[in-house]
Amino acid sequence: MKLVSDAFNGVKEADKMMDDQRDRFKELSDEVSELNSQIKSMKENALPEEATEEERDAYNDSIREYQKQVDAAKAEMQAIDQSLRSSKIERLKTDPVGDAFDQADKIMDAAVDAALGEMTSDAMDHIQEDLEEKEKQAEKIKEEQEELEERIEKVKEKKEEREELTEEILEATESEKASGMTVSEAQDQVKNMLNKLGLIEEEIKGAAIDELK
Repeated sequence: MKLVSDAFNGVKEADKMMDDQRDRFKELSDEVSELNSQIKSMKENALPEEATEEERDAYNDSIREYQKQVDAAKAEMQAIDQSLRSSKIERLKTDPVGDAFDQADKIMDAAVDAALGEMTSDAMDHIQEDLEEKEKQAEKIKEEQEELEERIEKVKEKKEEREELTEEILEATESEKASGMTVSEAQDQVKNMLNKLGLIEEEIKGAAIDELK
């Protein structure tokens, strides 16, 4: 807006200067007409033959003075005319207001580009933050999955241990039959193994419950 306003003000000042020159040209034109009228009147009313030499010199000096004023006024009028012509030609060559609008458009485009660049930068920052947050979430899920796999592996180990004890009980039972143990001794040994087996089973159940929590 400042560019356009300055351009308008410049054009207005130039127009005012040209108007002032036109007014001065008219004043000079009127002055020349008045001087020429006076010179013509003086020549039409020439001095009488009996006029003295002194009177004739004064008469001729007056005419010459008027003519000098006419010549000076015409010279100034010619200069004004050339100035006005040059101003008109220059005005046709250039368009200050139009150029100002073009420049203003460029400034606006640059401002819009800068704003878009800032908005894009902000958007990229938000995208980067979202990606970092998702990476953190993925890492947490991975850690939880690894922890769950470890628990499952422990449950498998406990199950294998129970299966081994079960196998031992079966083998011991067969062995007891063959070794001739008393019934009471065989029952005590089997009871101890079953107690161990029950303890392991409870541990497996507890681990399974932990996994469900």
